[in-house]
Amino acid sequence: MILKKLEIKNFRNIEHLNIDVENLNLIYGKNAQGKTSINKAVKFLLEGTKADVEQLKKGEQSCLVAGTFDHENRECKLTTILKLNKKDEPVVSTELKYINGESVDKARTFAKDMIGVLEFKIADILNPTTLLNKIDTKVTEEDINLIENKTLIEPIYNKNKDKNGFEVLKLLEKILYDERTFNNRDLLTVKKYNEKRSLDLINEENLLKDVVFDKAKFDTNKETLLKSIATLQVKKENLDKENATTKAYKDKLLSIATTLSALESQKQEITNAIQIQNAEHETIAQQMKGRKIETTADLDNGIEKENIELQKLETTKQEYIKVEALSLNKKDLKRNIEKENNLIKVSDGLTNDIEGIRGKLTENLIERFDLGIKGLAYIDKVFYLNEIAITELSESESLKVAFQILGRIKKDTSIILLDGAEALDDNSYKQLKTFLADDKNYFITKVGDSFKTVNNENIFEMVDGKIK
Repeated sequence: MILKKLEIKNFRNIEHLNIDVENLNLIYGKNAQGKTSINKAVKFLLEGTKADVEQLKKGEQSCLVAGTFDHENRECKLTTILKLNKKDEPVVSTELKYINGESVDKARTFAKDMIGVLEFKIADILNPTTLLNKIDTKVTEEDINLIENKTLIEPIYNKNKDKNGFEVLKLLEKILYDERTFNNRDLLTVKKYNEKRSLDLINEENLLKDVVFDKAKFDTNKETLLKSIATLQVKKENLDKENATTKAYKDKLLSIATTLSALESQKQEITNAIQIQNAEHETIAQQMKGRKIETTADLDNGIEKENIELQKLETTKQEYIKVEALSLNKKDLKRNIEKENNLIKVSDGLTNDIEGIRGKLTENLIERFDLGIKGLAYIDKVFYLNEIAITELSESESLKVAFQILGRIKKDTSIILLDGAEALDDNSYKQLKTFLADDKNYFITKVGDSFKTVNNENIFEMVDGKIK
């Protein structure tokens, strides 16, 4: 469907305009004069964009954009109106009528299906890669089978597979990118832990490298020492008893000596008593012969020595326990290193999938769509024309490729809106008309002076919302 006439009323800063539309329509002027408003009005007409009071000219209650189209050699008029209701809420309505008065039901759906519109900035399309998201092509099951992490992206693919292929690839890439971000976060945590734990274990190993522990020998020595300590304790207890007996004997001898001394003065009177006492004394003396009060200090020292040896054994055991713990920690570190390696493997797989989406799958979509431009190829995320990267082409050559792609993005695209033509050079202006498709309308705006080098009748200068 070709647009022939355009009427705009009370839309943004435009009060009322009637324009006879041609294949190429060039609009220029200073900033904020209404150039972009014309493009916005065309999009509003065709898409009935979200009801927004900002579309209304200040102080007005309604705005209207109407377009007369040539549809299968019949003229029809599409009208989109925005009005404020009683609650001052904006409401959008659309009507489509043929010139003979015949109305079309579901005008919005009809317009959307029959009259496609694309809108871009000139600066953006100079690198045709930016147009990929508009190409009408789909991701297939075969594409998904190329992804290693298929189970991760399948639910998203199944939910969105009817959407534009490049939009789907972006969704899938985001899922993979987010998963890789989470994976790498875990990887960083594990890696930092492993690095610190590895250094700690090296230090522990250096401290314990001379520790030798024979558990059987340790148990035997410990048992021997414990028995020795027990024997010494018994011996000490028996010695204490013997010493007590010896002390009692000594005390009795002292008492007898005292008695003898007292009786000395009565020697004559108690000679018989002395003889009896001497006899008893001799008997006890014989019993005491070779005896002495032994000290327990030696036994205490022996017990102390044995306890010291026992403590040494326990210290050795504690060191051995540390050695065993070191061994377990090494095993734990080994498991964590395996976990780190697995996370690295997962990260590498996700990275390969992301690169695959950006590369092979994107190439598949473009190849499947068949842009129909001789010599055009997409390799490693770069467009090539006759084996020359698009980025190395002249501006006019890049623009030519961009317009060819624009013309094939969607079968139903009838109108192309382009802002920012001031980004182009004079050579591009001169060749502009040669880039256009005859079955489409182009609206191109420019800030500044007229399109002097473009041979075209439909050139408008906008001043304060009006055509000068």
